[in-house]
Amino acid sequence: MRLTCGLLLLLCLFPAPSPSQITFERTYGGSGDDVGYAVQQTRDLGYVIAGSTDSFGASYKDVYIIKTDSSGDIQWTRIYGGSGSDEAHSVMETHDGGYVITGWTSSFDAYGFDVYLLRTDSSGDTLWTRTYGGIGWSDWDGGNCVQETQGGGYIVAGITLSIGENSYDVYLIRTDSVGNILWTNTFGGVSFQDGYAVQETQDGGYIIVGLTDSYGSGQTDIYLIKTDGEGVTSIEGTHRTSSLPKTLNLAQNFPNPFNPMTTIAFDIPDAPREAHRVSLAVYDLRGRLVRRLVDSDLMPGSHRVAWDGKDEAGRKVSSGIYLYTLKAGVVSLTRKMVAVK
Repeated sequence: MRLTCGLLLLLCLFPAPSPSQITFERTYGGSGDDVGYAVQQTRDLGYVIAGSTDSFGASYKDVYIIKTDSSGDIQWTRIYGGSGSDEAHSVMETHDGGYVITGWTSSFDAYGFDVYLLRTDSSGDTLWTRTYGGIGWSDWDGGNCVQETQGGGYIVAGITLSIGENSYDVYLIRTDSVGNILWTNTFGGVSFQDGYAVQETQDGGYIIVGLTDSYGSGQTDIYLIKTDGEGVTSIEGTHRTSSLPKTLNLAQNFPNPFNPMTTIAFDIPDAPREAHRVSLAVYDLRGRLVRRLVDSDLMPGSHRVAWDGKDEAGRKVSSGIYLYTLKAGVVSLTRKMVAVK
């Protein structure tokens, strides 16, 4: 059974409560498969539910968020995602009354699944979305728990197949207040690991719990990890620290050629560890600007941006060869990509 953030299993030998003891019961959904994975009480004494829906939305499965009052009556619902499969496994009300949500998505990756992080206002309207993980056929990354941190950012715990050196590892991601990666780390042995919940501790570090079948005495065992504020643990052999890039790198977009969407990955170097002014833009072969994808301060680390093949005016570009250029300080890198129809 999959445990997600905020889910508490109580094994009890006492009889189930009689109907008169139940305050209320509610069901939500439509004619398809609809699932709730996480629930939190909100400051207005209502509830916010995160899960997935096959009844509503544009694809087989979309992120499904339901906000209710204190009696469980719906105040609003929201659907997020794309043409692939999208799920939410954790939701938290933020300090400003909005919501942060994590799960996984295949809508914004060419072949696999990525960690999906969404930030909304108090009405559930999207402020920004981010995806994290690898690029390729073996890409399987997902978020199981998100928490707002004291520093104003977010900490996400989940699973990765594409980032670590082993098979499936615990995946820990620390972001700033708008979802830019500050650092990532993976934990585990040669077999299977997954991270289900994370909390910031009083010393500014993090405590993560999940499962492992690389260590312990059984088929799978509870896996508890304590880190410092940089996501590092000093226990030798049970962790790997993700080093920050030393140089500016620009990867080949994937897929290439592409239609209708492609992803561009790049690394910002750790020299020094502070925000860099970064520009990423697409040009035609005559050097004319087609689309500016990034123009902001980014922290050192690995970043990814999706391009939907549209220009600055929202028009679909023609088939052909395009250039994309990454600039950070005085250094710039350029690669070619091909759009097809």
